[in-house]
Amino acid sequence: MSEKSKSCLVIGAGICGLLIARKLSCAGIRVKVLDKGRGVGGRMATRRFGGGRVDHGAQYFTVRGPRMRELVRSLENARILRVWSQGFHSLEKGFVRDGISRYMALNGMSSIAKVLADDLTVHTGVKVSGAARDGLHWKVSDDDGKVWVADYLVVTAPAEQSLQILGLDPGLLSAEERSTLKSVQYNPCYAAMVRLDGPSRIPPPGGVWCNGDPIIWIADNRAKGLPHGGDSDTLVTIHASPEFTRRHWDSPKAEVAAMLVSAASEWLGDSTVLEVEAHRWKYSQALQQMDPPYLMLDGTPMGIVAGDGFGGGKVEGAVDSAVLAAEAFIEKIQTN
Repeated sequence: MSEKSKSCLVIGAGICGLLIARKLSCAGIRVKVLDKGRGVGGRMATRRFGGGRVDHGAQYFTVRGPRMRELVRSLENARILRVWSQGFHSLEKGFVRDGISRYMALNGMSSIAKVLADDLTVHTGVKVSGAARDGLHWKVSDDDGKVWVADYLVVTAPAEQSLQILGLDPGLLSAEERSTLKSVQYNPCYAAMVRLDGPSRIPPPGGVWCNGDPIIWIADNRAKGLPHGGDSDTLVTIHASPEFTRRHWDSPKAEVAAMLVSAASEWLGDSTVLEVEAHRWKYSQALQQMDPPYLMLDGTPMGIVAGDGFGGGKVEGAVDSAVLAAEAFIEKIQTN
């Protein structure tokens, strides 16, 4: 079988999965991306809310290394990025300018993933239930009973979910591979999206590092520059602390949203809350960085696990994991 006729399934259409899929496709491999969500992007999430758009996952990203810098150059060519700020307000120090550029996407963070998904075959609404090796091929099952078959497999779901997918076949993972996946830890985060009938008191450029409990971050999406609803509407994002999120993980979302709105009252000002919605991020912030930032699976057919959980978290951690995992995977494919 020629290299160009080889196929690969990529599980996860976040930025890591999409970048790996693009690099494999450029190497001549036929790629299909599967994601359980309604759209692409994962935690680079933008919600249509109150007639406007709210970034309720990743709020911005920084550029510190060459792999992220290369991606930003390509996205700037697509004219979907701008620098939001080089710092934000904090409760203790007021505005803190640290000289580090924070980038945002003009139409919301999910638009970055949409650009990366161009020309890829992506199937959304597919919840993968398990993966197994079958001779020279991978067989991936979904909750609807469909079986997807490919020569190679890339898994970019959070580590706990990756373990669930790969762990159904008792002989697939070695003890060391299971241990590695179990060691990946994340902080959770509750996010609240709030629509006000007037302005907030969040100072320009629209973000505050609260660094407390229950709130660690609050942002004014209108001040940020995202499309908004009515002429006077303001859409606010609140991120809760990991401690608050863990305490209230099983609480009704409406109750959690009300608590966060109450805690944010000084930033919401005199405007009336017209609408509020809460979202739970179980795998919000990865807590470790591994070297290398991926897990190459032993055995054949070939498989690899990657994601921000291996790369130190944040958007750049996902990008670093993607680029290095793709390079290692392609090299291994070409030498086998």
